[in-house]
Amino acid sequence: MESYLNSNSPLVGVPSFTPEEEKYLRINKIGTGNYADILQKVRDDIYHIIWTKADESAYMDKCREVNNRMHGIYNTQDKTAWHKNWFTNAYLAMKGWILGYIEMMYSNTHYSIALGKSVEGFMNTALKVPADVILGKILKDSNRLGVKDMLITMICPWSNRSKNAMLKAGFSEEQNFNARRMTASMMLMLLLFAIKLAAAPPDDEDDEDEVDPALGMVYYLTTRALFDQMVFISPSETYTQSGQIMNMIPPGWDAFYDLFLKLPYEGIGAMIGDEEDSDFFYQRDDPNGRYVEGEAKFWNHVGRLIPYYKSIWAIENPYQAMENYMFGRKMNSR
Repeated sequence: MESYLNSNSPLVGVPSFTPEEEKYLRINKIGTGNYADILQKVRDDIYHIIWTKADESAYMDKCREVNNRMHGIYNTQDKTAWHKNWFTNAYLAMKGWILGYIEMMYSNTHYSIALGKSVEGFMNTALKVPADVILGKILKDSNRLGVKDMLITMICPWSNRSKNAMLKAGFSEEQNFNARRMTASMMLMLLLFAIKLAAAPPDDEDDEDEVDPALGMVYYLTTRALFDQMVFISPSETYTQSGQIMNMIPPGWDAFYDLFLKLPYEGIGAMIGDEEDSDFFYQRDDPNGRYVEGEAKFWNHVGRLIPYYKSIWAIENPYQAMENYMFGRKMNSR
């Protein structure tokens, strides 16, 4: 703002204000165009600001809530009923951010004490926008959103026309932000899908060109990120990933079977068994180099239970890692 007041250059942009800043100006009865008065008022208030314990507590609550929504609930203070059950707590250990994201997407309109404002899930807002258009047509209410307004809100919610149309129709500032979040989420999914196509392996199986591991890792990570995004808008993807996570939970039957039954059995077989016994030893080389003929299955299966070993192998063989991942998804959906 100081640079705007002190400069006569047309290249200096006109100052804009956030909703909180506009609220501050309304309380102090200062117009948004009186930049000199605004600057003087802010300078006067700076000398009278006292950072109290209440301010510190409110700031910490807001930071904690934002962190919970982005990364998941890991502190004791905000734990939910899901964290009190050992099985669901193990589920959240695999996808700790999922509760916060569900809150951001599907929660009803309510006042958040931590954030100090009214919030709503942006999927709920996305459903209310076309519903408002339909009601406007039925009730012939010109104050509600029109079809053009809905399309602009869906495609470019950052425009002033979209914001003004939503506010006129009775939507709040938070719901306008939700429209932006929804569009940004869809754009992210389209971007991930485009990157996935660009980094996909060649269709020609006879192509003898050496696979680029960096491009393969881009393909692997992009595909996994795309599936994670699809969880919240696709019921089938939600079902598929839930089954996969359940199989990864340590107290689950699969892990119990591997740790306490399968591995001891294969370990004993590796010590006393014959290399021609297919129960304990591989009978042919793996085309992707994961094992060789005559190698004990015990050591290979132990390695699969070690996270860092699996990560190193996925980095070295990203396309094969994604192929294995897709095969596991199909098996879990049966």
